[in-house]
Amino acid sequence: MQALNSLRDTLWAAPLTDPHAPARALAARLPDLGYGPALADLRLLSACALPVEPALTTALARWPWSIDLALVAVESQPDDSTLAELCARSKAQNRRRAAGAWALWRAGGAKAARAFLDAIDPASETASADLACRVELALLDADWAAAKADLARLEPWPQHWQRLHLQRLYLQDGAAALARAIDETPAGASAHWQQILAHFVSARDFSRARALLAQAQTHHGAQATRGAAIRLALETENPCTALALLEPHLPKAPSRWSARQHEYWLRAMLGRGRQAETQSRPLRPHAEAALRLFPRDAALNTLWLTCRALEDDWRALEADLLALPGPQAVPVLNRLGLFEPAQARIEADLAAASGANPRARRLLALAQSHLLQGAPDLALAALDTAASPEPPSPTRADLAWLRAEIALWRFQPDGAEAALAPLRTECPTHPGLWLSLGRVAFLRGDFSDAEAALARFQTLKTEQTGTPPAPDLRDRITADALMASATLPPGLMRAPLETVLETAGLETIVASPGLSACLLARARPAFAPVDGPPIPRKLAFYWEGPENGAVARSFKAWQDLHPGFDITLYGPDQAAEWLALHHPALLPLFNRQTLPATRADLFRIALMFSEGGIYADVDEYPRAAVDDWLAGAQAVFCQEIGYGTVANNFLAARPGLELFERMLSRVTERLTRSENAYPWWDSGPAPLTASVFEALFGPAPIPGLRLLDQASYCQRISTNLAFPHKRGPLHWR
Repeated sequence: MQALNSLRDTLWAAPLTDPHAPARALAARLPDLGYGPALADLRLLSACALPVEPALTTALARWPWSIDLALVAVESQPDDSTLAELCARSKAQNRRRAAGAWALWRAGGAKAARAFLDAIDPASETASADLACRVELALLDADWAAAKADLARLEPWPQHWQRLHLQRLYLQDGAAALARAIDETPAGASAHWQQILAHFVSARDFSRARALLAQAQTHHGAQATRGAAIRLALETENPCTALALLEPHLPKAPSRWSARQHEYWLRAMLGRGRQAETQSRPLRPHAEAALRLFPRDAALNTLWLTCRALEDDWRALEADLLALPGPQAVPVLNRLGLFEPAQARIEADLAAASGANPRARRLLALAQSHLLQGAPDLALAALDTAASPEPPSPTRADLAWLRAEIALWRFQPDGAEAALAPLRTECPTHPGLWLSLGRVAFLRGDFSDAEAALARFQTLKTEQTGTPPAPDLRDRITADALMASATLPPGLMRAPLETVLETAGLETIVASPGLSACLLARARPAFAPVDGPPIPRKLAFYWEGPENGAVARSFKAWQDLHPGFDITLYGPDQAAEWLALHHPALLPLFNRQTLPATRADLFRIALMFSEGGIYADVDEYPRAAVDDWLAGAQAVFCQEIGYGTVANNFLAARPGLELFERMLSRVTERLTRSENAYPWWDSGPAPLTASVFEALFGPAPIPGLRLLDQASYCQRISTNLAFPHKRGPLHWR
């Protein structure tokens, strides 16, 4: 034990200068060690991803019957040879077939894993565990008939049967079916409360999760339930509660913490930093040290990459991510807007995968990647492939959500509602369901239904966090549309645009960003080019605060893709100087704003009106040039997928357009009247949407307006990326 602790302490402090030294030392000591200590030492070396040779070969020869040593070999180097050795030892003894099956499953061989369990010896001491494994793999592979048949064989072992019966309910029929079963037979939940709690958390049913945890605490005590309480606190966005539960029970030396303790501590610290709007200490060194102890831990790898994305220069991080093998870097590649290499990793992983549900999960990831790249048709094709045969309920739910999102990208609310219909039964307490249904109802023009869906979301979110969510853009635009439509005939907003315009009047619609957005979502006109002077080849950005690697990477990408453009990065001082020269009356209003977002919003509209060119948020990452969007256009905008509003993260225009003069007037008026401006509503997409609607459908339509849909925009520009400044106190949201 002393040697193990010493190695942990050394690894915590720094990487080993000679990684092979521990294995050589262990090989020298092996003749004097018993099986248990030798296995423990080899497990530690393997867990730390340190070389295990020459010690492991010697140990395998000395204990040729050891399945656990064969498992160490698979963990250290999961190839055909080590997998074959593990399976051979299990077959020779006709026991512990589950060990080989799980190893094959983790290696991507779902078919081979299940086949390995065909010949279970009913007289073996591991027969029940092996049979339980066969049921579980059938469930994970959505082979309900095989799972049901083997569940019947498991009835003589009630503990296995009860656990897997509950798992079958959840995977086949959803969290709601699991909840009904527990209500009918509450005694069955007691022994398997941790598994059930995990299912409820996954389904975002936090009311039931809290009730179940309270029962477990009564029956099993605080110590036995502490880990679950910490996890629930993290999932319910209460990092300070998680830290209060965790820290008093941590060993003094972090080198002695478990992988789970490191994971919980890092998650809690990241969450506390987000809520406090400042990170009190760098977390990357801790994450790196924890990874030296547990380099194969998936959660710690994800947290390490998260810390790097928050603290590192994104240019260096991008290079490192592209050098990482396998799919582990995919989430962070997506976070950095590098969708093409992320998709290549997913496709390689998909090619190696077998089994219905594992392939479905990878196809889901592929569909998400296609959508992020602005290819909803390809995304839908991947979803159609993933849906056959029918996967387990959690995967079905994710597929349904993405199918609904694709419909919403196309502003097809009926298609989105049809996709979401099964989720009303399977996971009705998931807050995301009601956000999606709120968007469906809004785009359909049923604003009272949209408001009701948002109210349900607010109730569920309050149950989750203990605090009602602050009003967001969706609440404001829905309330605005509901109020503006109160005096209109019922059902009018479902009528053709011409009928709505004739009945409600342009003035009523333009006065309401909500009505303008709803109508614009269903009536985006085709672009018709016009003659005249071109949009100037100029690119402008606005940035407040110290330079960071994410912003620098994005700015350089715009430069590299647009040679010959006049490119300017404005800070608040430079913007103020420009306003003093071109719009001096706006300078006091600019200086009065307390948020960088409202200053940027006011400045960008004034700049576009006076000078034209392109304005882009510097946290938009371009993957292709956009200059051809300017051809034949007087102005270029992008329509957001959320509520059909016109975004202001990318604008292009000829100088002096009356449209931008109206925008500037609206934004100036709202900021002048507002003591606490909400940027999206007062100076961003909401007033821009009304202006663009008026320009397109007013009595004197402005020709040459190119209104890009989200897919066209995302084919070239990565948007909504996790830039570090978005966690800070000055981010508009």
